[in-house]
Amino acid sequence: WVLWNNRNNKVWNDTIEEGRCLGMKAWHLWQEWKSVQQHKHNTPAPVQQQQPLFWQKPMEGWYKCNVDAGFHQDLNKTSAGWVEKRGLYLKQ
Repeated sequence: WVLWNNRNNKVWNDTIEEGRCLGMKAWHLWQEWKSVQQHKHNTPAPVQQQQPLFWQKPMEGWYKCNVDAGFHQDLNKTSAGWVEKRGLYLKQ
């Protein structure tokens, strides 16, 4: 999330943060997440039922798009990728 947010700030606001600052932000977010998880484990959890997980096509007329990005400061390059799946069904 920290890298994605930094890229968006560069694209939309023409601002960028140094790698060390991004690393510290990521570390603080990780520590906060760990703290919340420890708190959750110290309180009784509600009973949950396991639901089987499986991929489904999006509904007709909808799109599903997975995205990712990468940054290489030394080469001054960025990369991005996406996979899109359209929700269309053949009717016979």
